Amino acid sequence: MVISHHHILYDGWSTGLILKEFFRAYHELYQGNIPLKPPVKTKFKEFVKWILQQDKGKQEIYWKEYLQGVNAQTEIPVKKKRAKPGAAQPCGIIPCASPRDCTRRSRPLSRTIKSHWPPCLYLLGDFIAGV
Repeated sequence: MVISHHHILYDGWSTGLILKEFFRAYHELYQGNIPLKPPVKTKFKEFVKWILQQDKGKQEIYWKEYLQGVNAQTEIPVKKKRAKPGAAQPCGIIPCASPRDCTRRSRPLSRTIKSHWPPCLYLLGDFIAGV
């Protein structure tokens, strides 16, 4: 048996889960039984809705307590200058003096990712799954 798929359909971690369900169903059919359907899993778009409804204040408190005492310097990769179209994009490292400094420097990128990534995945989930 050969299984071939495009990497956007599922990741390597999911391969084991898919094969486990497949072989369980195959075994049931081989025994002359009707395979049971696997339990219905939460759809990704439901997960995104749940994430967006979380209490951000509670999360902030949790992470401040969890990271309390962490004083290691963290480097954040950033673009140094804009290259010509089609040219390689050079990157650099901005050292952060403290967790607060890292938070301040990474806030614009974090806002961009937080605001754009979930809706993209939400729509991509509909596209891939045909929901």
